[in-house]
Amino acid sequence: MRSERIMNPDVFKNNLLSVLKEFPDHEMPRFRIIPAYDPTKPENGMDSVFRLAILGEKISNKWFDLDDAVEILTFHSPWVPTKIIVRFCGMKDGNTLFELETSTRIRKPPQLANMETGHPPFQVEKEKFI
Repeated sequence: MRSERIMNPDVFKNNLLSVLKEFPDHEMPRFRIIPAYDPTKPENGMDSVFRLAILGEKISNKWFDLDDAVEILTFHSPWVPTKIIVRFCGMKDGNTLFELETSTRIRKPPQLANMETGHPPFQVEKEKFI
């Protein structure tokens, strides 16, 4: 099976780590997961479960370490969020803080955004830290 068709927690984590290398300092990362619901896109039953049960109030305004963020976002792998925008938020108590603006739609590869970058579904928002 070709690598762009595989998505499991290890691949997802490696893709996220690959994206973090684009930031000047990414030691001890902490993540806040921000749901990004798009009402113009069709939603299926798995999307609804992901949006309501996984991305609901339980994660609101909480910071997660790398493994916890990966576990949350890959709860139903190989279905993962279609797109995740990574934003640098600053430093606090020795941690590098990032927001993960996460699509509420989950799909299998190759339906993920940013396949051409080699680290789907992640996209870096560099404007915030340059």
